[in-house]
Amino acid sequence: MKSRTALLAAALVALVTAGCTTSITGTPTAGTAGPSGGAAGPSISEEPADWAVQALDPCALLADTPVNTTSNPFATKPHNCGVEYTLPNGEKDRLVVRIGTTFDTFDRAQSSPTSVGGLRAYQIRDTEVDAYTPPQCVIDIPISATRSVQLEALSLGGELDKACSNAREAAEPVAAKLADPGANTRNGPPTSLGRWHACDLLETATGLYAERNKLGSSSADQCSAVAEDSPDSPKTDIESTGGPATLEQPASDDRLVTLPQGPGLQKSYGTFCTITFVAEELPGAPTDYAAQVTTLKTRGAQDNCTAAADAATKIQNTLAKPAPAPPAPPAKLGFADGQTDDILPIACGRIGNAASVNCREAQQVDVPKGARALLALDGKDPATANVTCTILKNVAEPVIGPTEVAAFGDGSCVAAGDTGYSVTLGFWAADPATGYCAGFDLERQDIRIANRPGIRCSPSAANFNAIMPALGADPGAPGVVLVDGTVDHPRGARTSDQAVTDDTRVSQLTTKIIDGVITQYLT
Repeated sequence: MKSRTALLAAALVALVTAGCTTSITGTPTAGTAGPSGGAAGPSISEEPADWAVQALDPCALLADTPVNTTSNPFATKPHNCGVEYTLPNGEKDRLVVRIGTTFDTFDRAQSSPTSVGGLRAYQIRDTEVDAYTPPQCVIDIPISATRSVQLEALSLGGELDKACSNAREAAEPVAAKLADPGANTRNGPPTSLGRWHACDLLETATGLYAERNKLGSSSADQCSAVAEDSPDSPKTDIESTGGPATLEQPASDDRLVTLPQGPGLQKSYGTFCTITFVAEELPGAPTDYAAQVTTLKTRGAQDNCTAAADAATKIQNTLAKPAPAPPAPPAKLGFADGQTDDILPIACGRIGNAASVNCREAQQVDVPKGARALLALDGKDPATANVTCTILKNVAEPVIGPTEVAAFGDGSCVAAGDTGYSVTLGFWAADPATGYCAGFDLERQDIRIANRPGIRCSPSAANFNAIMPALGADPGAPGVVLVDGTVDHPRGARTSDQAVTDDTRVSQLTTKIIDGVITQYLT
């Protein structure tokens, strides 16, 4: 099987996942089995999502929302549209629709599956926000494996339950309009900023390479690009949002710069420089959203402000010309309720960047009897991961309830349910349990489970791992079984009121599962 290095790498995947908020990005068109085998995932085209970003009008989707609004739909960003409504207490809340929001396996694993208008959808209640962001209820309707039409209800002045009710009520007609996307296209000028994905605009205008697989933002209105694939290459960021039609007054260290289509406000921060300009005015919009405002930020260049001004000039010149015409609209957008809408199993979303560990579907199979038979399996053989997942599902379900499993890496498995607890399992033949932790400067804690001595590496409140001897009670004998449990918020609820640092819960659940693996399969 695998060496100590491989085991610790797998263990750290689970350790990192407990606090992971970075989702997988990119535009895959099909699942791939990779070197470790397993069934290939379904083929899901990104073309409908590409079309939606170019052509679908978010304000058309909100034009006849059933929520009693106090404003006409207005663009909050080039690919977002909002409406405001007044609560009985006189306070205002807001609904926002976003086109082309990144929505991948990680996001699906965090959200509760549901349906709106007969389409596959996901919902999450989010109160884990900062001081500047109100609680919100979010419904995503996937339009590809990696992107969605997202409807968000902000709870600015009312109860979150009411926001969720309004989100679901508004999502129904939005979903209905996705059945005929060609009837809800943009009717603005061909130079509209909303006809561009930020990455396409940045690449077309500057010739830089967009970091599409490293996007920290879920927005089609934000992107980063580099001159070449190098960590030392200068980087240019672009972000567009709604704002006033006039730039703010320059501070003492700022200055206005002349650009081809209008002035830019330059701000130098030493390690980077930004230039902000009004890219497009929106007649009839609220004062605070009367324009689309674009900011370029450059860092790592020899002269950041000169580089930012050059990028802003190229962006303005590109926006002065019509955007590329979109292809013919798809017949529909979205996935019918019950239809496969992802290229990866949902459990892959619980191990961080699943693409980097080759996460894939697992098959239930017969399990060889005894620890020696399990350790003798070839980790490169697809059958190994199938065996591991069969063991994990059989042991985990009595502990945590209905469980989804997925194979990853060379023979490992991850299992996840709806409670926020997830667990990984792997077997390694090469090294003894005593060989771990110390050589990697990791904290070590001696433990005992199922009357066997073991080791826990890098203990944390939201993570509990157990590195146990596979062949018996001798931790110095080659052969290891690793069970690594992490606890997060339950699916569909991201709330600061429910701490995820419940070390008692995660240790109890993981201990029960490692006990089951040992007593049922290793003795």
